[in-house]
Amino acid sequence: MEVDLIDQTCKVTPNYDLCVSSLKSDPRSAYADVAGLGLIIVNVATVKATDVVNKIEELLKQNPAEKPLKYCTRYYRKVLEADIPEASHGFRSDNPKFAEEGMIGATGEAESCESSFSGKSPLTDMNKVCLFLVFLPLSHCRRAVIFPMDANLIDQTCKKTPNYNLCVSSLKSDLRSGKADVAGLGFITVDIAKDKATDTANRINELLKQSPSDQRLKTCATFYHTILVADVPEASQGFKLGNPKFAEQGMNDAADAAEACEKEFSSKSPLTDKNKVVHDLSSIAAAIARLLL
Repeated sequence: MEVDLIDQTCKVTPNYDLCVSSLKSDPRSAYADVAGLGLIIVNVATVKATDVVNKIEELLKQNPAEKPLKYCTRYYRKVLEADIPEASHGFRSDNPKFAEEGMIGATGEAESCESSFSGKSPLTDMNKVCLFLVFLPLSHCRRAVIFPMDANLIDQTCKKTPNYNLCVSSLKSDLRSGKADVAGLGFITVDIAKDKATDTANRINELLKQSPSDQRLKTCATFYHTILVADVPEASQGFKLGNPKFAEQGMNDAADAAEACEKEFSSKSPLTDKNKVVHDLSSIAAAIARLLL
């Protein structure tokens, strides 16, 4: 088994230990290149997602009216019928973008399942495993093996943001950070904030199906629409075009919108955790933009 390749590849994934143990458990890893390792991880994720579906079916037999379980069934059906086949095809056809999109989609479904429960769900541990079994795209993996992530730049940049731990963990989860300058780190943070905002918007739509007359949710839907169609594009362009003022403004507006959504509710809302993540990531991106002024 090519231990060095496994070690170097797993170092640039979100969960080194799980990556290594998963790959070493499969004898095919001995002969695989980076793309092959990616395909093996996808296969492991398939097995784990199937285990989750089986567990959900068992729980539904005990509680057939449990709505969160029904939602999770839908989410994991998409994982198995759409996201994983897309990722597998991406690795097999040397199309890393498809592989990335498929596994990011699977991650989002696992997160959405977990978020369907108000507290710790009976699927937390299984969702967590599926969540971490995300393999980043082939081209980025190849690049990261050659160019190790600049942990020092990430560390120094994140120390100047309002949430050091979230900043570091978010940037280290994205292989593009390996060769990014400060503006690149800002752009990556905007991308991550966009993913979280999209996830929140989807959750709002789900809640609106249950409570279509809830004015608070309707207002939040408007806020998140603005984040996704105005604030995020403004920030992305700002970082791309070397205009950090635009980037800062866009992300400050996104943070304000997430906070405004939360304030629509008199007490803790069903979106509290998601609003906080979007707010905090947006604030981090705004802080990175200020470093460039």
